[in-house]
Amino acid sequence: MSEIGQKHSDLVGLIYESAMNRDAWPGLLQLLADSMRSKAAVFRVSDVVNDEALMGCTFGHDEAYLKSYREHYIHVDPYRPALKRYPAGKFYPGQVAISYKEAEKHEFFNDMLVKNGMYYTLGGFAMRDHALAYQVIVQRGKEAGDFSQQEIDQFNRLIPHFQRAFKINQHIAKIEHHGDIIEESLDQLSVGILLLDEEGVAFHLNKKADEIIAAQEGLSLVSGKLIASSLSESARLQQIIFNATGNLSDGATAAGEAMSLISSLGDMKPVSILVIPLSGRNQDQLSFLHRRAAAAVFIGSPSQTGQPNVEIIRMLYGLTEAEARLTSALAMGHSLSEICSFYRISIHTARSHLKTVFEKTGCSRQAELVNIILTSPAAL
Repeated sequence: MSEIGQKHSDLVGLIYESAMNRDAWPGLLQLLADSMRSKAAVFRVSDVVNDEALMGCTFGHDEAYLKSYREHYIHVDPYRPALKRYPAGKFYPGQVAISYKEAEKHEFFNDMLVKNGMYYTLGGFAMRDHALAYQVIVQRGKEAGDFSQQEIDQFNRLIPHFQRAFKINQHIAKIEHHGDIIEESLDQLSVGILLLDEEGVAFHLNKKADEIIAAQEGLSLVSGKLIASSLSESARLQQIIFNATGNLSDGATAAGEAMSLISSLGDMKPVSILVIPLSGRNQDQLSFLHRRAAAAVFIGSPSQTGQPNVEIIRMLYGLTEAEARLTSALAMGHSLSEICSFYRISIHTARSHLKTVFEKTGCSRQAELVNIILTSPAAL
């Protein structure tokens, strides 16, 4: 393979690596600049509707260059409106968008390019996706001369690879965003959740599960495996987990199995556990995963149960803060006398608050009120 062919092959490989790993972009831009006999290379993702640079990476410029562009020069860059007249998917030398004679009249050209030793540019929007524009540019000094047609063609041969890589990155970013949202949502729950792989090893715990394990209430993780404090309970728990993780290939949708554990803290109520199989909806896709969720474990611990959120109760039912506090405490199982003692209010005041709460929530009995609260978002 020729040297040019090898550089092209290396560039293509780095383009796809950069799609999956942002840390690869500096190396890609350095190789891109070198192969194009350029001093600098820039990658930017911009919102073309609002003229806002969302992210960027550069070789041959420092971070101050990107910062200045994001904060000011994007709004006075003459190449951007000029390039908008041309379709995305092709790279152009700077003089196609705006002549160098005309460019020399602009603040951007003199203060950003010439001051940084650049003059000639080659690049453009490799891809547009709605408001987002993916821009790749190489730059070099005046002494190096303008880009030849051979160099322009060489650079344009990379565009299909850039486009595919950007789409791959969009897909990965979407998956990661969804994963972050799901993880954040799970952390709001008052029940502990663990995800187990096919070997029964926990590879994800929500915040509440971490707290329950840390409290040593009868459960622990040993080499990633969920262990109970007694041998008999551990044996039963492991059998339940084995039953759930072994059902992955059967497309199981069963409710799973449940058990209670004697708390290691003595007089506390038992810790409750539910283990359900996760079948996965597409086995062909799952086969490409190094580690997949085979079962979910739900853990309920009386000591870790969160109190229904007072502010959410207040907003949901139009209660005053005092009424919402009383309602939350009732949902936690406290009696009116206990609430009076804790909040230092009279029983008459408490009963008056409760009567108003009944009216606002449409309840007639305390048990009905508690049920409404514990099945509302306030209990999450």
